[in-house]
Amino acid sequence: MANCPNVNQEKSGPMNGWFCNVCGEPVDSDFYTNYCDDIVNCEYCPYNGGDDRIRNPEALTEEICDSIRQSVRLNIDRGICRIQLFFEKLCGLAVQTQYEYLCRNIENETTRRISQPSLKGQITDVVLTDIEKERAEELEKDLNHMFWEIQPADFAPPISVSGDQLRVSSSDLQEIIWLVENSSYSIGDALNGKVDGGGISKYEDPVSEAQRELEIYVDRYMRDILGAVNEAKNTYEHGCALTFSSIGRMGTLSPGGPKWGI
Repeated sequence: MANCPNVNQEKSGPMNGWFCNVCGEPVDSDFYTNYCDDIVNCEYCPYNGGDDRIRNPEALTEEICDSIRQSVRLNIDRGICRIQLFFEKLCGLAVQTQYEYLCRNIENETTRRISQPSLKGQITDVVLTDIEKERAEELEKDLNHMFWEIQPADFAPPISVSGDQLRVSSSDLQEIIWLVENSSYSIGDALNGKVDGGGISKYEDPVSEAQRELEIYVDRYMRDILGAVNEAKNTYEHGCALTFSSIGRMGTLSPGGPKWGI
């Protein structure tokens, strides 16, 4: 006797097979073996609203969804932490220079919004059962919200500078350049962390690709900041060169050049 309540015992038999009241016909032997004859496993039968996980070892279970969420959550949180640390260091170094052109250049780029990835059904399209599709849609929605948390401009504080007394040198500007370069790598490394989908590539790959896309957007953002710092550095060094040249033409010796803290 079958243990699934959906099996019609009267219509079932050696000749007819096991008749399912849900699908309205006899089921294949693998359904009976895996689901109909087991009161616990019958909840996983696709005719019973299950995800068919026994016959399909790559079914999108709640456990796999939670594992993917947790791993991406960890990557996003690490990325946010490193973005915040970067801005704390960047603004500290920029303010110390009192170089207004540098600070305005940085602010112009740090307030720029970046694009953000979206899974757009990549997981929903590869699952088989209705309950898996529901889980996939909810999972994609949750992951997209996590990706949208990475908007660096939301973490960028304003840079207050008077510009009355410059305290800047080429080495100060080079330190900022190194900070941007190293932070870009560090943030990207966090955002591109491992996705744990139980080793099932059809779930892990699209999520990893979305993380990689997010990493690219953040890297472009950082490159724009780097370009702004390099432009300020070039302007500063060009100004220094003109100043020293003018001093030389006047036949005057300068003990330290312009009083810009160099």
